[in-house]
Amino acid sequence: MNRFAVFLLVPILAACGVVSQNQSISTSGESSTNEITVFSSQRSADPVAFTVDDVAVQLTPPTEWAVNTTPYGVLLTEHIRSIATEGQLDGILLHTFVDPLDDVRVSISDTTSESYNPALQILSQIVADTAYVGDSAVTSPLPFEWNGNPAAYYLLTNQDENVSLVLGVIAPETTRLLTLTVSAPVNQASRIRTLLPELLSSLSLNGNLLDASALNGLPDPLEFPVP
Repeated sequence: MNRFAVFLLVPILAACGVVSQNQSISTSGESSTNEITVFSSQRSADPVAFTVDDVAVQLTPPTEWAVNTTPYGVLLTEHIRSIATEGQLDGILLHTFVDPLDDVRVSISDTTSESYNPALQILSQIVADTAYVGDSAVTSPLPFEWNGNPAAYYLLTNQDENVSLVLGVIAPETTRLLTLTVSAPVNQASRIRTLLPELLSSLSLNGNLLDASALNGLPDPLEFPVP
């Protein structure tokens, strides 16, 4: 399992109590470069900001949501510890992160093409490789534009009956991908689409506020795949 797969798993592990405060996790059989630390959680409605290389991100969590930081981003959870049977979440979770994605290569041969969308290219490579998505059911990524920035999304359902909306957007003046994964148990799947404007209305990327109305074009309701 490579690093991007780990980042997709961190929200699920943390929500199930597998990752505790100040605890590192690593993939079995791999080097410590794949370790991820989830630091102590706090509850706050103050803006949360982080910077990874040339990508600066800021957003404000909903009131009373728990905030956990990771080396590459932040994890916002509706409940500090969302415990449910066999790994199923019991609330909404938002993981926002930037990662180098060393194993993913994007063609930049024709950046002037109207169809050029590096976010779509990256997510398409991810969903096509079981090393990234495991045995989860996924949809084909679809492109959109977010404040003039190339973006794309796909939907995922894992074997623990958790569903996720995975959004990717290229940071302005970079080729780096910001990924936002919004997850919920399948019986609360409709809440993802409902809460999306509130969760992302304050999202700022490299000093540019991303207008949440750009997400209005996403399907409503979201049709998550069936494993």
